[in-house]
Amino acid sequence: MTAEGGGGLVFRQSDAGYYAFAVFPEFVSVSRVEALKKTELARWALSKTSGRSQKIEVRCQENDCTFYLQETLIGRTKDATFTQGRVGLYLSGKGDAVFNDFTVQEIK
Repeated sequence: MTAEGGGGLVFRQSDAGYYAFAVFPEFVSVSRVEALKKTELARWALSKTSGRSQKIEVRCQENDCTFYLQETLIGRTKDATFTQGRVGLYLSGKGDAVFNDFTVQEIK
């Protein structure tokens, strides 16, 4: 993991843990965090982002989640550890993040 920070979304957060989808300068990562244990579920390489804004999106149906960057599908994970919970913003490591246009929509 790089020393520089990353920012993104927390989803399906409960007292037991959460998932985090974060954009770092050189990669995008999806992790499951439980109490004192962090497990990276997937990582996708990025070309340099040069500090520009990144539009990210997470779509989950049951245990299947798809991840989008700049409206392009970059990958998916399947994990049934957490099936529901809160959503929020995420900052990891050193650095600053600016979040805007945060939208949460339930899909039925």
